[in-house]
Amino acid sequence: MPRQLRLSSVQKFLVAAVILTSIFFVFFWRLGSLTVGLSPAEAAARTSSKSFDIILKNPINAPHKLLQYSAQSLGYSGAAAMRLASVIFAAIMLLCLYRIVRVWFGAFIGAVGIFLAIGMPWFIILSRSATPDIMLLTPLMPAAAYMWMSGARRYFKFAFLVFCITIAINFYIPGAIWLMALGLIFGFRFLRQVVTQAGSAIASVGGLLIILLMVPLVWASFNNWHVLRDLLLIPSPWPGLLALLKGTGWAVLSLPWRTREHIDFIIARFPLLNVTQMVLIIFGTYAMLTQARRELLLLGGVLAASIVLAGINNNPVLLTLGLPVLFILVTAGLKYLYAEWHTIFPRNPLPHALAIILICLLSGLYLMFGIRYSLIAWPHTPENRQLYMLK
Repeated sequence: MPRQLRLSSVQKFLVAAVILTSIFFVFFWRLGSLTVGLSPAEAAARTSSKSFDIILKNPINAPHKLLQYSAQSLGYSGAAAMRLASVIFAAIMLLCLYRIVRVWFGAFIGAVGIFLAIGMPWFIILSRSATPDIMLLTPLMPAAAYMWMSGARRYFKFAFLVFCITIAINFYIPGAIWLMALGLIFGFRFLRQVVTQAGSAIASVGGLLIILLMVPLVWASFNNWHVLRDLLLIPSPWPGLLALLKGTGWAVLSLPWRTREHIDFIIARFPLLNVTQMVLIIFGTYAMLTQARRELLLLGGVLAASIVLAGINNNPVLLTLGLPVLFILVTAGLKYLYAEWHTIFPRNPLPHALAIILICLLSGLYLMFGIRYSLIAWPHTPENRQLYMLK
């Protein structure tokens, strides 16, 4: 038994080391020099976080802006310093995602799922951008805190306060309020239970935290109603029915086929998903349909909301709101195939070892594809070489 425990510890250490090394390389290698300069959107993000007064007037994506403001206050306003804010939040989102997929699919498949998320080109480029678009993934934070609370005993009250803080943070993120509304609909019964379990004192402290953290947002919205409109992702002017249908259709096609036009985070008009992801998503959807229909319904609602918001605003970047759903379905598909393989060979250790090797090879090849796409091909495309020129 002790020898088995040591082996298990070594395996966990190796997996953690590989993931952390991959994160460091993917997100920090030539962070400031991969492109010649900043894009116009990155330069605008730097300007919008230049002073505390500017942030107070428009606190949308305030957590991201505060990190960039801190860097600029210390005299660091270059590309690497501005993009570091996105890298930090990307790492936080990966931790939150791991918490979710580990609870649902186990430690090993969860770790491989994180590896696949790290290797997604869209995620890599977003994470290395000075724009605050990575903050569209922040609904992962209350979801992870929600799961932490559901299994927490010793630190339940602390987990509850963290959950309240993550809710307040999400109010600062465009479109996140719609996803939180969906979460409230599906999780209202559980939330009522945890508030009761926390007790009136801790529940009051949590509510007070939410109110205090939202004061700057409420004040800015009161002074400028455009802030509230941008948070709710209400376009101005509102698109006509035909434009709305076209925008939503292109938002759907941007996932498996191609985008409507070139945007900063892709090569040409490449889709967000590749063939491997789409196959795993199909298997993952089937697996959750048979074993977790309620959860699948919530995930489908989140993905549909991100598609509709992207279509209404004619902005495929808003599909990032649904990216966690795709990550979870990919991991679910991987878990389904692994479980089916184990069912065919329940006791033979050789097929079991072969399955692990094949999964590791798949994730390694996928990561290599993501690296070549994001760190080699993407910065050398003519469109991006012309776009990232600002100092």
